[in-house]
Amino acid sequence: MGSSAVPYNVELDVNLPPIAGQPPVPLPFIFNASFESTVSGRLEFTAATTKVIDLGTVNTANGAAKFILITVDADASSAAQPLLVSLNPPTLPATTVPIEVSPGGFLCLASPKPTTGASGGVLSLSVASAGALKMNYWVLG
Repeated sequence: MGSSAVPYNVELDVNLPPIAGQPPVPLPFIFNASFESTVSGRLEFTAATTKVIDLGTVNTANGAAKFILITVDADASSAAQPLLVSLNPPTLPATTVPIEVSPGGFLCLASPKPTTGASGGVLSLSVASAGALKMNYWVLG
């Protein structure tokens, strides 16, 4: 992408009652940052699979991912399986549980100033599926 920063923003409204019994109101989340590198793609699994997503220059440009969005295509079949997402998989303890994203769902992580090192930001990403599914991913650094 080059070395100049590109601005981006994420806007999300979650509509829910602030207190039980009250009407839903928007709870806005607004995230503004910039990125210098990006990697994105679409993966289609036909069977049980584990894949490490190559972050390319994302983890070298700024030290770690600033924004991650993973979507899983909807699947109404009874055989539909969730996607299991692991952040920094080589450094995770054996007892760490991956993050589950069911078909039709998404996972979004925003960290405008990630740090590096053992307790730092996302440097690597892997996904696993027990069966067929289709997913998209975007990672900004």
